Amino acid sequence: MQGAQGCRDDVRRAPSPDDRRKVIVEPVGKPAGLDRAMAPARQRIGELLADYTPEQLAVLFDYFARASDAYQAAVEELRTAGTD
Repeated sequence: MQGAQGCRDDVRRAPSPDDRRKVIVEPVGKPAGLDRAMAPARQRIGELLADYTPEQLAVLFDYFARASDAYQAAVEELRTAGTD
């Protein structure tokens, strides 16, 4: 959605702490309609996960948590590599 002067209401611009030439676009709150847009995907994923045993789900969720941490660490490495 756009507010005054053509600016979006669901994001804000912030200066990069590492590079004064960059601007970071950050979400502000939860975008309108997000739950409605994601509902079909959430339904399908729920149906998919229902086919797994509790033990299998534990392995899947462990993997997703660890993979998420690995991706976040890689992103941080990329960010700090650019400031050297």
